[in-house]
Amino acid sequence: MLGCVRFKNRNMSTAAVKCSIPEYLNEDLIRNTLIKEFHSNDIVVEEFDVSPATSAGDNYMSDVFRIPVKFKLSPTEKKIEHISFVVKCLPDTGNRGSVIDELNAFHKEAQMFTEVLPKLSKIAGDEFFAAK
Repeated sequence: MLGCVRFKNRNMSTAAVKCSIPEYLNEDLIRNTLIKEFHSNDIVVEEFDVSPATSAGDNYMSDVFRIPVKFKLSPTEKKIEHISFVVKCLPDTGNRGSVIDELNAFHKEAQMFTEVLPKLSKIAGDEFFAAK
């Protein structure tokens, strides 16, 4: 596990904030996500910051992180784009991860958001289902 990551100009460092961030929340994952989103293999990640999106103890079923990203659509592009991701991760501390894994709860929640809610939205005339 990493500490809070601040990536700037290819140098990673650990911030003073106390948090536990999975090692897979890294430049490769961010770049691959941007490639899929923007349909371009030329994406250049300039900077990103991984930090907790919620307070400690807010979630039992997952750890949530906010990742603001600065990137360019190609190495020759001068304009820097901005995007922010919110990432839910299976907890890796204590017994939470093994219990959630055994119940298959993390997969079921993801399936609810990616498959069930979009279908319900279409049935309801493209009504957006979300917490209020």
